[in-house]
Amino acid sequence: MGDKIKDIFAFDGLFYKITENIADLVFLNIFFIIGCLPIITIGTSLTAMSHVNKLINDDNTKVNIFSQFINTYKSKLFSSIVNFVICIIVFVINLIYLLIFKDKDDLFSKIYFVFNLVVFIEFLSLSFYLYPLIAESEESNPFSYLQKSFLLANYNLLNTFAILGLTLILAIIIFSSASAVGWAIYFVIALGFSLLNFVIVRVVSRVFNKNGIGEVDE
Repeated sequence: MGDKIKDIFAFDGLFYKITENIADLVFLNIFFIIGCLPIITIGTSLTAMSHVNKLINDDNTKVNIFSQFINTYKSKLFSSIVNFVICIIVFVINLIYLLIFKDKDDLFSKIYFVFNLVVFIEFLSLSFYLYPLIAESEESNPFSYLQKSFLLANYNLLNTFAILGLTLILAIIIFSSASAVGWAIYFVIALGFSLLNFVIVRVVSRVFNKNGIGEVDE
């Protein structure tokens, strides 16, 4: 029993690994927020964060967070911006139509509301795969990432629903009360984005491995 406890708290033990990963995620969260400041580079920052979290998820990898984040940020800048802009346009159009038709009573409006809701959920689902895919694969056509993400999200519905469920639960917790929102803001600034992305990348990486999607060269 004593040896097991010593192993847990050893320099290369479980406790050290967990605290090291938390520290890495805190720094990664800061880099992500800074990378999002131009707004249009939010997708690029998501891609870079996804790549670093892929490396953190690999227990055998010692990660230089700053250099990996910067290198991926620069190398995936164009494809990430293109796909981010497309997703934002679709999200905004969908939200506008959802607001327009949500209180309409005629059959056409109800059908169109459901259609736009499905499209919104679909794009939200594929976005979970999109930025890790951009980070871990090379495509000559930046639009190919959207197509592949769509296929991955729909061919792996169990994983997709798990990620959607986790995101929904977090949103409910955060917006459940005014006090919860206050604490959530501190948590998100400190660790929230990178931690959620860490979990998503862990799930998505299994899908990538199953479908033969390899890592980018380091």
